[in-house]
Amino acid sequence: MAEWYFPPSAGGEERGLNDAGIETFRSGASLARETLQNSIDAAAQEGTPVRVEFELLQMPRQSLPWLMELKTLIEACERHNQDPRSDHQINNGPDFFSTAAALLLRRDLPVLRIRDTGTSGLFGDDSDTSSPWYRLIRKQGAAQMHGAGGGTFGIGQRAPFAASGLRTVFYSSKSRTGEAFIGKSILASFDWQGQIRQPVGYWGVPTNGDRHVRALKDAEIPPAFRRSEQGLDLYVTGCDEASVPWPVLDEALVNCFASVLAGVLEVSLKWPGKGVLITKSNILTVLKARVEQFPANRAADRKRLENAYHYALALVDDSDKRRVFTYQSPQLGELKLYVRRDPSAPNRTVHMRRPRTVVFEKGRNVIAGYAAVLLCDNPKGNKLLARLEDPTHTKWMRERQGGQEILGEVTDFVRRVLEELASSGGDEPEDIPDLGDYLPDEDDPGTSSGSGANAPPSSVESSTIAPPQGEIRGVRSRRQVRPQVLEPSGDTGAGTGAEGLQGAGTQGGEASGRAHRGDRPGDGEGPHGGDLDGAPRLDARSVRGRTFWDGATQEVVVVLTAQESGTASVRLLPVGEDPVREAAFRISSVVPSVDFSGIELRDVALEAGSSRSLRLKVVPARRVALRIELV
Repeated sequence: MAEWYFPPSAGGEERGLNDAGIETFRSGASLARETLQNSIDAAAQEGTPVRVEFELLQMPRQSLPWLMELKTLIEACERHNQDPRSDHQINNGPDFFSTAAALLLRRDLPVLRIRDTGTSGLFGDDSDTSSPWYRLIRKQGAAQMHGAGGGTFGIGQRAPFAASGLRTVFYSSKSRTGEAFIGKSILASFDWQGQIRQPVGYWGVPTNGDRHVRALKDAEIPPAFRRSEQGLDLYVTGCDEASVPWPVLDEALVNCFASVLAGVLEVSLKWPGKGVLITKSNILTVLKARVEQFPANRAADRKRLENAYHYALALVDDSDKRRVFTYQSPQLGELKLYVRRDPSAPNRTVHMRRPRTVVFEKGRNVIAGYAAVLLCDNPKGNKLLARLEDPTHTKWMRERQGGQEILGEVTDFVRRVLEELASSGGDEPEDIPDLGDYLPDEDDPGTSSGSGANAPPSSVESSTIAPPQGEIRGVRSRRQVRPQVLEPSGDTGAGTGAEGLQGAGTQGGEASGRAHRGDRPGDGEGPHGGDLDGAPRLDARSVRGRTFWDGATQEVVVVLTAQESGTASVRLLPVGEDPVREAAFRISSVVPSVDFSGIELRDVALEAGSSRSLRLKVVPARRVALRIELV
């Protein structure tokens, strides 16, 4: 007879319900991401798609031999953790216990079965500590590279428990080593028969007295839980019927579109009155249909699916809108970047490694109207990137060993490709609204100390994206000028004045250079000659700045607009992820001539209500996103 067994804590520490792994994956989205990636990793044969089926079952109580005993144990756990007479863990998990009590009273228990086919199943047993069975069922936090992607932390196994109202999952596997079935529950420490028990317990066949249970084997498995072909079933007990199906569907579409398009994965959802099978042949149609289902008040969710549709097209579109770039990285091996140009595309690059599931998206202020997919599909690079991944598989972390150099290569490859497209294309200028909400995504340089946080956003924002061949395109970004007020200054030397610029006084100089306060009229052609050192220094409340890249002349165009007349000195700071290239950036010439040094333009004379454009040659001569600061 199978039974539940929670080992004694034997003097070890007690634990409450707040399990870090479960909290990390508490969403239907995480459930889909983790289970789909695990199934892809367990593919039995290359070239044959893995199919993962999510199906809601209503299982009668009498078909669940473990249910009544689990009910008794959960009640004991509640008493131990909720009893007001207890001086520890008071009010630990009231929501869980009330939900579990309601579920345990139902005639039919909602169970989400996640079934994969075309996989190897979990071979091994409860004593083979290196086997996939042992690592998934018996071990926590131990990662081992295997399959297409390979785990990175070994805690994704907690995702199904986060979706279970009873925090209980059953596993049924058929592999080359036979069939096996076991239940696992993650509760909190509790008192049972006079002993404090550990929070993790198993439902299986007792062995070695009262010290262990093993999985049920072959004919021991209840008929309702046996498999007819190789693969793995997960039974997530007490799932939320209302909230699980749509997050699972959306996460499969948003994060696994590349696996589906590659013929590696198929996903099926079966719900009462609902059903869909996502395959290579129909995923684009399913994506478009799902986008249309979102109401206006769920714009962010709709946008995620729209972006996924553009990324999917970047992988498969055979028109001239799409190009594929390859780079042989010294560290990662072959990298591929699929880029598709479309005015409605999100201006972002999605990054993924060998399992072809999305890790993260990144916007880059280089060109507009594109969607790109960065793929590292070789074993060497996949292994390195897996080591940089965070526990939720949504980020590559630069702070890990080698991360800065490895990710610098990835970033540089993507940037160079986008710059090449920008310099060789010829698309029409287009404004992209709200691009500033996307840029930069990570490694955000933020604003400098003393930046104009209190100024109205419209008075300090500037933005630029330039299309190729000299056409200039404006979009929103996060450029800011630094609000510094400098005292007016001047001297009494014989002055020279800048042509056509209004000084603060009536004295002037020659129209050949920088203006100084003079004691005689000058020859300048402006309404009044120089006297610019006597003009007021302008602060960020009075100046707006924008920068553009002119691809035809390979110049940076700086446009400064002032609400008041005066002078301003500005610093141009590259915004990017490569500190070496940023440090090399400098100005080499300016037309019309103004004083400059390094990355600064000095004493630029501005008139109230008008704009002044300066064309800069820069080193290195390349398109670069710039932030403007007043100095």
